[in-house]
Amino acid sequence: MSLRHRVEVSFIQKSTSFTDTEQKQLYRAIQIIQNTFRKFKTQWQQLPRVEDRQKYAALLIENYYTRYRQLKQQQDRAARRIQHNYRMYRNRSREMNRAALFIQQMYRFHRIKRQQPDAMSTIRSPPFQHIITTPVTTTQN
Repeated sequence: MSLRHRVEVSFIQKSTSFTDTEQKQLYRAIQIIQNTFRKFKTQWQQLPRVEDRQKYAALLIENYYTRYRQLKQQQDRAARRIQHNYRMYRNRSREMNRAALFIQQMYRFHRIKRQQPDAMSTIRSPPFQHIITTPVTTTQN
């Protein structure tokens, strides 16, 4: 058993708050991190000159920044889509609310008209007639 393996095992054994599966996952994560670092270290050491190392570092930074920028664009598009759908939902619910109010008012008007025909003879149009002609405006921020 190598020194590296003994250190990893002793670290995992000391952390008694982990279950067996968590300890296995932790051990696997440690192995992945170490292997990745060793690969990077060997690639770095294989570059003979300082200029090559600087170019390699610059390429790494550029690649990671490009990935970050692409991820940021995806997140922005997703946020815009969520906002758009929410605004459509909000406008649709406002329209439904207006329609429900109109139906209720028309029903009340009809009920009063049926119960008291003499009192309604002077009224020519039902209340809330403006709801029919007023368009619902949509606001976009």
